[in-house]
Amino acid sequence: MSYSLSQNYDPNRYLTPIFPSVLITNNVIYGSAPGWVWPYFNEDLTLNVNVPDNDNNQKRPLIIFAHSGGFLNGSKDVDNMIAICDSFAQKGFVTATIDYRKGFNPLDDESAERAVYRGIQDGKTAVRYFKTNASLYDIDTNYVFFGGMSAGGFIALHVGYMDKESERPLSTFGGGTVNDLGCSDCGNHTNVSSSIRGVLDFWGAVQDTSIIESNGPPLQIIHGENDPTVPFIYGNPFGAPTIPSVYGAQNIKIRCDNVGVQNNYITSTGPLHMLDGSDNGTWNPEPNSFWSDTLLPKTTDFIYQLIKPNTTIISPQITNLCLGDNNVFEVSMGINSHYVWGYDNLNITEVINLNENTIELSFPNVGLYSLKVVEFNPILCAGDTLELIINIQDLPIANFTTSITNGFDVSFDNNSLNGNTYYWDFGDGTISIDESPMHTYSQDGEYIATLSTTSNEGCTSTSFSETISINTVQLLDFQIGLVLNSPFYERLSITYESPLGQIKIYSTDGKIVFSDNVTSNETLINTFDWYRGIYILSFTDKNGLSKQRKINKL
Repeated sequence: MSYSLSQNYDPNRYLTPIFPSVLITNNVIYGSAPGWVWPYFNEDLTLNVNVPDNDNNQKRPLIIFAHSGGFLNGSKDVDNMIAICDSFAQKGFVTATIDYRKGFNPLDDESAERAVYRGIQDGKTAVRYFKTNASLYDIDTNYVFFGGMSAGGFIALHVGYMDKESERPLSTFGGGTVNDLGCSDCGNHTNVSSSIRGVLDFWGAVQDTSIIESNGPPLQIIHGENDPTVPFIYGNPFGAPTIPSVYGAQNIKIRCDNVGVQNNYITSTGPLHMLDGSDNGTWNPEPNSFWSDTLLPKTTDFIYQLIKPNTTIISPQITNLCLGDNNVFEVSMGINSHYVWGYDNLNITEVINLNENTIELSFPNVGLYSLKVVEFNPILCAGDTLELIINIQDLPIANFTTSITNGFDVSFDNNSLNGNTYYWDFGDGTISIDESPMHTYSQDGEYIATLSTTSNEGCTSTSFSETISINTVQLLDFQIGLVLNSPFYERLSITYESPLGQIKIYSTDGKIVFSDNVTSNETLINTFDWYRGIYILSFTDKNGLSKQRKINKL
């Protein structure tokens, strides 16, 4: 059962296909740039865009893919480019596959360097195109990813990490009849940055690992250890000595670890270059198991970890509460995030207040509750499901009975249930924390005695009260032959039929002013220094019962 401000949030977005159909726009012109040979006429740069059909989300992540082909051939329309764009668009991403400028002289190492650089420029142009037109495609520019296979992997790595003019190969500056290719971020849509959130390198390489620096975006590396085309460690692509040597997955991984760039490293021991089983991007006749078992799920997980909110629990993860308590539960607050709360036992749980990352609940029934929350960030990506455990404890029950034992002396017998500590208020300004106390009241009257108790878990009972009536006159048995001169002045004379055993006289503040064991039938007490007022005479009758009587000194 869940409760939130809105229910239109799907936790499977970006993880599994939730959009059965995809809208594709082909051959969108994203820029133009000079061709690779003189007279360097400009050529249009085109891409295909895939968006999930019937998706109202106005903030979506983007993945741009660049195809394989060794910078000599290949196309944005090959099987694996179409398939990977469709797969991620069905999960809620905007995806694109780009064509980029191709062509170089395989016998000229500088021509090869320039071909790679042109591809890098076009890749960066594609990033800037989408950032400039973010509202057209409902893209959140904070979540732009770039991936590529083989030659496309070269482009992806450099789009992510080549960000300085000093990192340009000397050959790109041209000279003589060879044109200067310009900076890597020159050309179209230069009002925005080409920075990206993450890099997807599928069997690509770099000419110099030093371009990977500590502030670089996270990287996923997938490469075969026995790749015959692009070196896994170091060497010439295709084994051709006229093509500059490059660093493959192993050295890229080492560089990332050395400078602290987050990376996900996946290798295969198979003999393939295109680990998805394609021939330069074309299925023959369909993708292999690596495509479905490794490439797609690992790439999905890598991207998802970078786009999901990282919610933390602020409230204690385990909370002990008392029956009837209200409590506020809180998790960290993301900017423009929405939170969906879920809990069991909805029929006995009341929502007092809901304010996105906080929820206030009351618990009118004893039991163990599981409270769960999921944060959805502005691109509607769900974070981890967080769980808080609430243990609702029963309240102890306060109860007692009383007995008056000696006029002013009251015995309190504690009959509470599930109590551990106790608090007594006797109603006369005095208290006790004993379990079953004895209390002496100082004068006649009615007193409201109250008990509350606390359990081991810290739950406090409702108070239990009882009225105590102290009236010592009503306790006197007049049929014992007691004779005394009350009221009296300076002497108190007491006579009785038979010895009483013990006699005590109390002042109204509870102090004993006279005490003696009586062996004769008459007692004479000097009361010269007693204060005027009421005193309590307490004695034992012939049956051994305690009796009290008020006496008055004038």
